[in-house]
Amino acid sequence: MSKIKKYAKKLVHGPLSYILNPAFFLLSNFEYRYFDFKWKSLGFRKPEQDEVEFVQKNVTVIFKSFERQKMAKRLYRNIQSYYPGVCVIIADDSSKPLDLKDDSLQVIQLPFNSGLSFGLNRALEKVETPYVMRMDDDELLTVKTCLGAQVKFLKMHPEVDLVGFCTLTAIRCKNPDEEVSKFTSFSMKGAPKPLRIPHMTYTVNH
Repeated sequence: MSKIKKYAKKLVHGPLSYILNPAFFLLSNFEYRYFDFKWKSLGFRKPEQDEVEFVQKNVTVIFKSFERQKMAKRLYRNIQSYYPGVCVIIADDSSKPLDLKDDSLQVIQLPFNSGLSFGLNRALEKVETPYVMRMDDDELLTVKTCLGAQVKFLKMHPEVDLVGFCTLTAIRCKNPDEEVSKFTSFSMKGAPKPLRIPHMTYTVNH
């Protein structure tokens, strides 16, 4: 499998990149839409207005962008389609400034190729809400994303500093619920210290 991945990377970054990269984008977009349609048919919906307003007051989304304007714009539009008005901070260190403006957006233009950690730290300095969600520019929210539930969990458990999401990596065409089971199946009995919150405490599907 590792040899196959190495070969695939050579193709993607080689002379055929101008064909393979758009093909990958189209295929991954199709996969996203497929799961979105599937989950909606099962009853999952975008957040109600009360959750949107709750997230607006409590959460700032930050992510780093480098030479991928199309993906940065796609993620920003995606976030606003689920949680309109939520504050988003993008740390961008591309050679060409990120061409994206909006009332809910703050773009921090950094020196070229400043690095991931430097960019995220600069974005964190600008956060004014109690909570922050850190994303990558090649990720997207779905109808199974429940930011409001995550924030409520953190408010109920101040001893917890961090909650996370399980992601579906395109393009794999695998059932996300089966992928999540890889993280939920192992035991934490061997942890050096007792867990304050039991492993895989149920909150909500996301």
